[in-house]
Parts: sequence; structure tokens; C-alpha cells
Amino acid sequence: GHGIVDDHALVRLCGAVALMQNEDFTAVYPPERSIVINLDGVGSKGPLRVTDRYGIPPVKTGPQVAQLCHDVAARFGIESKSNWLPVGAGMDHIPFAVHGYHSVTLSTAGWNPAFRAMHTKRDTIEKLDVTSLEYCFAVCQEIVDSIPYMES
Repeated sequence: GHGIVDDHALVRLCGAVALMQNEDFTAVYPPERSIVINLDGVGSKGPLRVTDRYGIPPVKTGPQVAQLCHDVAARFGIESKSNWLPVGAGMDHIPFAVHGYHSVTLSTAGWNPAFRAMHTKRDTIEKLDVTSLEYCFAVCQEIVDSIPYMES
């Protein structure tokens, strides 16, 4: 199994949890044929962060997808770093991982003005870093384009 995320963390991830409870979603996108790439905190200046582990000891959520993200980033000359979440933290890819999906979160969030303004009145379009948005788009597009050729 992929482990359990505490109830408090799941409450903050209600959209992802609701999708996992939707039988239509899981019928159309079964975990054995689907991957999940969650975009969260993209658009601030910084390296591409690939979050693919949570908890102590770390539980992996999608090692093959994470490696693919790093490989694509390297091909494009984009700096990428692995990231993990400690106990009590959550991101929307985790409920998918708990249900057997290979999943990661891509982010560019770093300790910079855009990140510090997130979810405040100072969170404006002027703080976005277009290059970081393009990095995330390029990696996601390459992965989507490569899915038909990936081995199961």
C-alpha cells in the first residue's frame, strides 16, 4: 500500500478526495492506466520542484513519473529538484497516490516575492515569472506527448 494520510491533511485536499470518491472518474481514469501531474505554486521564479514523496519514512507517490519529469527538464536545460512533504503537509497528488495512481506535484515555488504573496491581496499577475510557467508547460506537454509510447 501507499500508506495513509492523516484526516486533517485530507480535509485540505477536498477536491482531490472528491475525485477519488467519484466512480465515473475512476472508471474512465483507472490507476493502472493513468498518471496524475498536479500543478501547484507554478509561476514563481525558481527551479522546477518535483514532489514525489511524503511522510516519515518517505512514501513514494510516483517514482517513474518523477524520473520522467526530471529527464524531460534536463533535456530542455531546466533545473529540477526532488521535493518531499513532511508529516502533516499535503498536496493534491497525495490522495491519488493513496488510491494507486502514479502521481507527482510540479511547482516552481521558492522563497521569493511571488511565493510570499500567494493567497494574499498582493498575489498579482505582475509577480508571475513567465519563464517558470513555460518550464512547467513544456515538461507537462512532453510527458503528455510521450504517454502513448510509455511501457505499462
